[in-house]
Amino acid sequence: MKLFSLSLLALTISLTSCATYPDVHKMDDGNNYISFLVARKGDGNRDGMKQAESFCTKVNRNHAVIVTETFNYVGSVGEEEYSDVKAEAELKKPNRLSPKLPKKEKDINKPGSAVMVGGEGDKEIESAKGYEYTLVFRCS
Repeated sequence: MKLFSLSLLALTISLTSCATYPDVHKMDDGNNYISFLVARKGDGNRDGMKQAESFCTKVNRNHAVIVTETFNYVGSVGEEEYSDVKAEAELKKPNRLSPKLPKKEKDINKPGSAVMVGGEGDKEIESAKGYEYTLVFRCS
């Protein structure tokens, strides 16, 4: 029974230690990489570096050093359309500046009046993660 308890404890510790950097993969050249999907180009560095630092600290007792970072568009619509829909969705969020809609029908043609029209696929794009972020790093 004692041996079973020790085995279970060892398994639990090993599973818990891997959970802090789930996206880290070792490469043949001694570097490591992290790859996951992000909503916008430029996102991901903070989460990637957290995992890289955690990995290097726990495995090698060192710090992570960035070798390369890349963003590849993997969405199903054109990248420009994807970016436009994401930008519009960002403006629609609460506590953001949003255009005032005209109060009267005669005000529709005034400068500054805005009407937003969205397609059916826009909701899917708003919640999509269209970029694959890849961080190659080494521990040193």
